[in-house]
This record gives sequence, C-alpha cells and structure tokens, in this order.
Amino acid sequence: MVSFTGSTTVGQRIFEAGGATMKQLLLELGGKGAALVLDDANLATAVTALASVWGFHSGQICTAPTRAVVHRSRYDELVSALAATAPRLTVGDPLSLDTVVGPVISAAHRDRVRGYVNAGAAEGATVVVDGRNPDLPAGCENGYFVAPTLLADCRPGMTPVQEEIFGPVIVVVPFDDDEEGIAIANGTEFGLYDYVFSQNTERAFRTAKRLRSGNVGINTAQRNHDTPFGGFKMSGVGRDGGDFGMHAYTEMQSIVWPG
Repeated sequence: MVSFTGSTTVGQRIFEAGGATMKQLLLELGGKGAALVLDDANLATAVTALASVWGFHSGQICTAPTRAVVHRSRYDELVSALAATAPRLTVGDPLSLDTVVGPVISAAHRDRVRGYVNAGAAEGATVVVDGRNPDLPAGCENGYFVAPTLLADCRPGMTPVQEEIFGPVIVVVPFDDDEEGIAIANGTEFGLYDYVFSQNTERAFRTAKRLRSGNVGINTAQRNHDTPFGGFKMSGVGRDGGDFGMHAYTEMQSIVWPG
C-alpha cells in the first residue's frame, strides 16, 4: 500500500507507478474548497471560517475554504467584512505570540502565490486586499511572506478560482440562486472539502448533499476526526479518519469451509 498526502500532480504519478504491482492507494490530494454562503447565512460565522484561509498555515492547507461563493444579496456585505478583517491579522515571525499569518514554505512558492494574484487581476478580478508585498516587522526580511489577500469580482472560470493557490488568498464569486451557487461550487476538478452557510438547517443539509465533495462543513470550518476523510474527483482516492483509517490500511481475507 502507498499512502500519500500532497499535490494532485504527485498523486497522479504515484497512481501510475502503483498500477504495475496493484498497490492499494490512499491519496489525499489538492483542494479548492468552496464556502457557499446562502442569502440567509450568518455572515459573522462565514467570515470567521473564511478567515482561517489566511491564518491557518498561511493558507497552505488543502481543506481551506479558499472560494467564497456568495449570494449576490450578501455579496457586498461579505466582501466588506473580509476586507475589514484582513488587516487585523498580524503578519510576522511564526514564533511570536502575536503572529497570525506566518511565511509560506519557500521563495518559489511565494512567487507562485503572487503569480495567481497577478493572473486574477489580469483576468478582471479586483484586488481588494493586496498582500503580495507586505510590510514586515524587523527580523522577517528574509522570510517568504504573503499577507492576507482578497480578490473580488471573480468569475467561475478565472485561473485563481479554478486552481489551487495554497496560500493566504480568498477569491469571491457571486451567484443569484441556489442552483447557480451549487454549480459554481461543483465547477472545479477538485472535491475535498466544501462548506455551506445558512441559518436554515434543512436547506443547508439539502444543499450539502448536492456538493461533489468528500467532506462538507455546515456553518463551521472545523473537522470531525472520527468521520471518513478524503476527496472526490482529483482530490484523491480512499478515506481515512477514525475507524475508516483502520479499514484503509487493512487487506481483508475470507476463509470458507463446509458447515
């Protein structure tokens, strides 16, 4: 068996190589999480969850809700709330107790994240909060930093909406009705972790079941580690988490004898 957590590109190579010897695979790969914010959502709850993109591992996590797919009636309100939140997140030394957003892993990755922001701007997105060249505190000049970044006025087909950025960047896409919102949420090659925000439990649950994602959080960005974890589509193969992780690593054998 081969178990791997990482990029979809590497996962594809492992899948190909494992075929020669029929390896069992557990592949937890890329994500492009959609936070589907319905018109009856509690925006404070949605903003708190979305801000985790900026603060949790500086956006370097595949489960992050990096796409805010927002009902048009709440769009301006949500963008304003996110724009007000971003500057409050201290960027700096990860060893400092005041730091919320630390560096990304390398100079190459910092430049890659910046490139996605540049691509979004070139395709017509509005850079509401620009973290490409942040002001850094003393001692951080040699780190690879991208500050919280917010792209609004996005369309579903834009590069930073479709591709995994793996950095502290949120893109915001409006929708007009639930059908369109679900279609936008499902409209990438990934399907690892999506989110639904609504104060109507039945509506949220009904919507969550239609998302092509291995995991869906309703009004939360927290995981339940006892539930099966893994992705649909290009986000991977197999499930771990709780007892499901034991099954993933188990090869079953049947022994039959006459009664």
